Amino acid sequence: MQLQKQETTQRICLWDWILVVGVVLSPMNEFRIGKVGPGEALVLLWCLRYVSGLFTLSLKEMLPRFWLTFLIVISLGTGFCVIFYPSESTPGGLATYLFFAFISCSIMTGLSERSSRQIRRMLYSIGILTALWYTYLYYYSLNISYYFHDAELWYRGVRFSGGANNPHQLATLMGSAIFLNIIHLADRDCSLMDRILPLICTGLCFYVSLQIKSSTLVVTTLVTFAAFLYYLSLKKLSTRSQKWIVTSVLVIVFSVLIGVFREKLFDYVFDFVESDANGLGRFEIFASIGDTLRKNWLFGLGPGNHGLDGTIEYHNAYLEILAMGGIIGFVFFFLFSVRLFSLLMTDPSILFAVIPLYAYGMGGFSMRRLSFWVVVSVAAAYSVRKKQEMAADSGAPAPEQAAGLPGNKRGLYLKT
Repeated sequence: MQLQKQETTQRICLWDWILVVGVVLSPMNEFRIGKVGPGEALVLLWCLRYVSGLFTLSLKEMLPRFWLTFLIVISLGTGFCVIFYPSESTPGGLATYLFFAFISCSIMTGLSERSSRQIRRMLYSIGILTALWYTYLYYYSLNISYYFHDAELWYRGVRFSGGANNPHQLATLMGSAIFLNIIHLADRDCSLMDRILPLICTGLCFYVSLQIKSSTLVVTTLVTFAAFLYYLSLKKLSTRSQKWIVTSVLVIVFSVLIGVFREKLFDYVFDFVESDANGLGRFEIFASIGDTLRKNWLFGLGPGNHGLDGTIEYHNAYLEILAMGGIIGFVFFFLFSVRLFSLLMTDPSILFAVIPLYAYGMGGFSMRRLSFWVVVSVAAAYSVRKKQEMAADSGAPAPEQAAGLPGNKRGLYLKT
């Protein structure tokens, strides 16, 4: 009986497959009717089941506090922009962030009913299904048609987009999927046979990522992979002093190498950026952030196109947040991110599912993608449940991150 109960708590709830499939399909916005595509519809359907739980949320919790403050700031920015710079404003952008707030808070509420192992398997499933589905679409585009039910699978015929109207949608999800499969591969609880599928899917993700031809995704993958190797090396060290020594040596070596080879490194980076069709042009866009802040540095201009005097978006998540939320909005997002990363350190391996989303923001507005908020919220929910279970095992009182959320309920489970 005990073994059967433990096996049940490790299976993914059948209802949760709606959320998993929804985030996998979220880049396919060629199928949208208005602003709603298959991914948005499935994720919204999953979240509607937990609407009542939203009324029990506390502002002491990380996500509700962030969204309340951030939405107030960008609403003020939108009002200011509509009055003084109407050509730059897109008031409908507020609806997008209201949607993300609802989705992320609903995920935290709904997944409070699951065990940490179930939530972890949901993350693994996102990585596996992303690899399999977009590999299928890639080969479908090569052997059958460039269109999948009227959705174009290639951006301008040269970059694989998987049914998205631009490659950034798929690149954002694919960066996280690569490391979800790598984390799955490194999971000690998985048997040798269990590692075969994530190993294959890691290779598939890498291959499909190369067909997206995004320099931002390449850099994101390399940086996150280097950080992951560093994390694995530290895990083998037993004392804090050993970890500090290794870290200090790496910092010194890295600094010396940059100092010695800085000219060659600069030339290589310049050539790499120049190889991207939009690479050098983005630096010009980035440089215009000062003009935007002079319009309203305090609470920004709200969602819209604010780069180059209101003619284009910044193609950088952090500059975009600074432009639409000003200093206040940026500080709120920074504090939220610090709290999020601190929470994810409950199980540091899961941190590497989120790092690619943040790293991709240096060359794209990943924060405006549904996949960003679903993966972040699921990872946060996993960490909260993991911390609660660790506290219960040690006999200490459970942490208060999920205070007021509904307790566990029995669900329908599908073995994975």
